[in-house]
Amino acid sequence: MILVDTNILGTLARVERLPLLLELFGQDEIGVCPAVYAELLAGTREGRQFLQLAVQLIEAGTIKLVALTADEILGRLKLPTSLDSGEAESITVCQTRDAA
Repeated sequence: MILVDTNILGTLARVERLPLLLELFGQDEIGVCPAVYAELLAGTREGRQFLQLAVQLIEAGTIKLVALTADEILGRLKLPTSLDSGEAESITVCQTRDAA
């Protein structure tokens, strides 16, 4: 599995190249953590409509929404507070599941 965060999804969406992510990594499962999904939703509510395609891909299941286990939630709390929630969740899941 390849986990992506808000930064990469937002950047590709802004330049209208989000499908490139699927072209490059479509043979692998692409996922996001709940905090990343929440950040994307917040961005669309704040008027950044270019993020809507990323939200749609998650809601359609093209990009998988990856739920954290209880151990991952606890592990996320051990990371530096300088990381935002999306980064911290993604790092934790990558470490525990050998994801990229």
